[in-house]
Amino acid sequence: AYAPTRAEYARQFLHRHRAKLGRPLFGTPEISIVSFGGGPASELVGLIRYLEDDDVGEAVEKIDYVVYDKDGEWDDVATNVINSLDTGIEIEISYHEVDAASRRGMRAIDLSQTDMVIFSYIMSELSKLGTREKISDNFREALSNSKLNSKILFIDYLHPIFIE
Repeated sequence: AYAPTRAEYARQFLHRHRAKLGRPLFGTPEISIVSFGGGPASELVGLIRYLEDDDVGEAVEKIDYVVYDKDGEWDDVATNVINSLDTGIEIEISYHEVDAASRRGMRAIDLSQTDMVIFSYIMSELSKLGTREKISDNFREALSNSKLNSKILFIDYLHPIFIE
């Protein structure tokens, strides 16, 4: 029920960022996107719809879409969503189970070649856990190796676990 709304939120947020920047968000035909919390890949649908809009001037032809989620059961759903998209953009998906509270699991994540990291309502879920300080440290460390000019698409409530 929430997937179409999340897709539209992602599309609108990307349009707003593009308008503020005054130029396309991505400067290459191939981009790497990492999503923490995969759900049914609804944010990817919003990204595709943004990229297909001729008015934004994006030249993306291929997306390497990596999902890190504690629940591996979304893998098939996300793959089915991607296979059902009618788009000329090539999409390669890889799905990895990782617990955000696991220091070892989070240290294995390399964001050094990632163009955008997507957080969609994952922080509101994680902030309820007793391990939220460890989770916050793990995300801080993972994001510390992000490449210059990479972007973060953060769609959530205003949770201190991320904002701090």
